[in-house]
Amino acid sequence: MTSILKISILCIGFCCIGMKMHAQDTALARKYFELGKVLQHKKKYDESIDNYNSAIKNNPKYGEAYVYKSMVYLFKKDKVKELECLNKAIEVEPVLSNYGSRANAYAYHKEYRNQLADLNIILTKKPGDAYYLSQRGSCNLNLKDNEAALYDFKLAAAKSDQSSDFVKLANVYYELKKYTLANENIDKAIEKWTPGFFSSEKEIDYMDKGKILIALDSSQQAINYLSQYIEKVFLFRDNVVFRYRSIAYCNIGDKDKAAKDAEMYKKMGGNKVLPFCNKSSTAGKKAKADN
Repeated sequence: MTSILKISILCIGFCCIGMKMHAQDTALARKYFELGKVLQHKKKYDESIDNYNSAIKNNPKYGEAYVYKSMVYLFKKDKVKELECLNKAIEVEPVLSNYGSRANAYAYHKEYRNQLADLNIILTKKPGDAYYLSQRGSCNLNLKDNEAALYDFKLAAAKSDQSSDFVKLANVYYELKKYTLANENIDKAIEKWTPGFFSSEKEIDYMDKGKILIALDSSQQAINYLSQYIEKVFLFRDNVVFRYRSIAYCNIGDKDKAAKDAEMYKKMGGNKVLPFCNKSSTAGKKAKADN
């Protein structure tokens, strides 16, 4: 056997051993990772972190382990370590989902400029992704850039054709005081509604519809939608729906019902000032839901 052949056989042997050891390390890392998730679910956070660290030790490029470890630090209210983990996840595994995780963390901490930077990176690689376009639209709203938000929500709605994106589009138009366009888009949202985890009733978008109708001086119609929302969907935290309906009743001159809803709104913690309402309120300028 020649020396070259012997060397080749040795190299192949070492290579196979290395691959086998790597596969073993990866499998062990996965076991530690899964155990970390179980402990995290049980709120045993320190033990969970130990297992994620063991997973990373066995597979240093285990980006997902860093992401899950960041969640534990979120629960522990340690923002610095949370973001350090997400930065490391991107460093060892620069996939778009890891940028998305960091963008979500920035959003949670209201660091919207940093969130926007990560979303821009993602959309550079996936320019037509409706989910991330919608995320960026919400981010731009938080940055008070309504025109940029409008651009993103238009693209997202065109791509996804989903009710939620038309709701967002309607609300941006509402903020821009383009009430007819707001109404058109909330109608599309209602038309395209499908049952979901947070919206088991088709009247879920009727509160926004009522708000927009008030702005369009169609308060009686607004009352019909808001009343259906209260009957079918109402959640305790939605005190604002009583504020909207109080304004609508005020606009049609029904002082007693306006006062009753205003009282309910305040009783539920509402603190916005409601317009003074009397029988002649319809003779003057109508109150808008955002006043």
